[in-house]
Amino acid sequence: MNARKGILESMKTAKTNGEEVFICDVRMTASKIDTVLQMSELYYKMYDLENHTVHALIFEALYIASEEESYERIAERYFIDCSTLKRYVKRYNRFAERYINAQKCANCPFDTSTGVLQSI
Repeated sequence: MNARKGILESMKTAKTNGEEVFICDVRMTASKIDTVLQMSELYYKMYDLENHTVHALIFEALYIASEEESYERIAERYFIDCSTLKRYVKRYNRFAERYINAQKCANCPFDTSTGVLQSI
């Protein structure tokens, strides 16, 4: 159960080891990884304010905290079941993937007015 798989865990490992990693065909450096993690945490903080949840705290415990904890310990601390935590991890990874893809599209040389891919 403690084997965390997904793009966020790959990014956390790469950041910890000072490596670069390719996620969604994008080379992720430490600064890009920091940006994705910070923007994800910000999104979940706003989500928590509107919905009275604790996603930002769980996200921080999973991916930002320097000390790695087991799923069981995190689930226990926030009074959720491990199966719920697994669903949250899938949700967090889907959001990160969408965020990265949106950034990739925002940076591509595609002219939205004409629908033509511009040469670089």
